Amino acid sequence: MFKTFEDVQKFSKDQIEASTKAASAVGEGVKALASEVTAFSKKSFEDMSATGEALRAAKTMEAAVKIQQDYAKAAYEAFVAQAT
Repeated sequence: MFKTFEDVQKFSKDQIEASTKAASAVGEGVKALASEVTAFSKKSFEDMSATGEALRAAKTMEAAVKIQQDYAKAAYEAFVAQAT
């Protein structure tokens, strides 16, 4: 397989370079995923806060139930869209 020590060194160097490139690609993927999750979490928190404010301002029980239903539906749809 290897004829000289230099062949072994070159093979080892090539393997280390390939491993480094793969680790870098994985790191970039994790970074992108973390950024996406952070943005989704921030948007979800903002939506939840706005819903809380709307619930506090609701004049009737029916209005409060409607606000909660709309929020639950929107949150579910946003989660499904994000998951896909």
